[in-house]
Amino acid sequence: MPLSNHGEASYPGIVAYESFEFCDCSGTQPSVGRMTVFPQYGFPARDGDLVLTYNDQAITLKDLHIDSVRYEVGGGGRIVEVRFLDSRWKWAHRSISGRYNFRLPDNRVPPGHEKTPQELAAMCFTALGETVFDVSALPNEIRLEVDWDHASPAQELDRICHELGCRIVPVRSVGGWKIVVTGEGDDLPDYPAEDVGEGIDPQEIPDYIKIVTAPIRYQMKLPLGAVGKEVDRAWKRLSELSYAPFPSLPSGGFGANDWREFRQIDSQAIPLSDGSIVNPQGLARDTVFRCYRIEFENQPGCAVNSHGEWGMPVPTWSSVVTRRQMMLANSLVETWTDSAGTSHQQPAYICGVFSGELTEGPLANHADGTRIESQTVDATTIADQRMSFSLGLDPVDTDRSIMTLSPKMVRQIPPLTGVIGLVPFVLEWQEADLQFVSAFQIRNPHTWQPQRYEYLLQVGEGTDESFTQTVMRDDIRPAVIVDYQGRIPTGYRTNFHEVQTQCRSAAQALARRYATVTSQHRTYIGLYPIDLDGAICQVTYSISRQGASTIASRGTEHSWYTPDHEQRRQQVAREGISDKLNAVKNEITRRTAFSGSINT
Repeated sequence: MPLSNHGEASYPGIVAYESFEFCDCSGTQPSVGRMTVFPQYGFPARDGDLVLTYNDQAITLKDLHIDSVRYEVGGGGRIVEVRFLDSRWKWAHRSISGRYNFRLPDNRVPPGHEKTPQELAAMCFTALGETVFDVSALPNEIRLEVDWDHASPAQELDRICHELGCRIVPVRSVGGWKIVVTGEGDDLPDYPAEDVGEGIDPQEIPDYIKIVTAPIRYQMKLPLGAVGKEVDRAWKRLSELSYAPFPSLPSGGFGANDWREFRQIDSQAIPLSDGSIVNPQGLARDTVFRCYRIEFENQPGCAVNSHGEWGMPVPTWSSVVTRRQMMLANSLVETWTDSAGTSHQQPAYICGVFSGELTEGPLANHADGTRIESQTVDATTIADQRMSFSLGLDPVDTDRSIMTLSPKMVRQIPPLTGVIGLVPFVLEWQEADLQFVSAFQIRNPHTWQPQRYEYLLQVGEGTDESFTQTVMRDDIRPAVIVDYQGRIPTGYRTNFHEVQTQCRSAAQALARRYATVTSQHRTYIGLYPIDLDGAICQVTYSISRQGASTIASRGTEHSWYTPDHEQRRQQVAREGISDKLNAVKNEITRRTAFSGSINT
């Protein structure tokens, strides 16, 4: 039996013991205790409160759970080792669902889906079955995107705290939980101690923290030029095609004479090396005036870069951007809201000057800026006034991203007549003057990776901007939208101010990890209640034949057999990755099982 002046430990159902030790730790993994018990009749309670007493001090470890019982036979006879876990063992058997703080294309969080970090943490604690908790230390400015589908609330709570420079600690004095800022907390108390140590644990600090966002999306009007397919299947401007009827005329002269059927073009079959057969007339009917691509050469405002490539000016860029740098999307940055209040990306569209079936006047063209899918107010009911297009996106090279229109698209010009090579012509039509309005990303010309917004926060003493901790935040989505008067740019709008605020909050939360903490280590004579915080990392209570002691560490962890906080956190992170991989596999299996085609 332990001597009363050495401290006592009581647990429901345990009669006599030889020693006891409990190491209290931060994080979402349970703290572990061990008690060496003398043989007895009856099994102790599986769950209960363990109470430590020393003189007039009482420490209650609530809701402990007996994890295992092991029997040993030694020189002193048979003894039993009982292993306890605190109530965090239950956290592995809970789940939470919800999607919050996801971003619309314009970087806004949709109404009803915004949650502060403190609200997210409170939801996790509630899902864990906890009722006594304090989340007020979490920084509340940033909006963390979460997508929980029966996720582990313990893993998600750990991730939230880690990203914001915080950690979870038990508060034994109230029987609850608290989120604390890493590195911030009290000094160790001045109880009678037999072993006192102090030191400094300087962090390995980079010069900067760099927050890197999702690729910047731009929305602009991009000029289009008509192209056709050559007999070798390459895409070329109309005047450069080998079968162009009058290469010196606008649009290669395809708009002269019979421009609808191209009967003047050779229809003789040409065999190719791969065994297939093509004929110029068929290629013209399929592609001429129907296929367009982005074209900057000789367009207003466009210029040649240092490598001899044509490009167009883009806001926030110091040099022109070539079409090879552009990664096109089939949507806009701007959104629209349906009757249910849900926001969607607006689709990309084509507009410009072109002829329509119902246009009137000396030149039967629509006014500049007319969209091809809604030429008049009757476009929803008159098929002739609706034209569509398909965009064959090439992920590597925008030169090969071809827009194919449902009908041929031309515009009428004043008649031009003449004779070329004894062949008379009447030219009244040429390619339509079109623009593609779309969102796109831009490749950095040096790295050929999408350009992203970068935010630097200096945390070290140096100024080397390449010596950084880089964190990717694809949930932060910068955008640039250019405004127009007709075809003339009149200015542009960005959300960079909001993006900078999000990046600054994320960087400042990470900077807390680099705080230099004065380490303290004390072994107290007796048992004393000491709550963990952001600085006091570990407390161990021990009772043995040598007496009772309390070991506490500030800014460091003293236990050799207990993994430190970062090792425990990485274990939680690995479990989370494993769960997500299994979820992805299940989703792929589900989609494969239900795959098929639907015609509308």
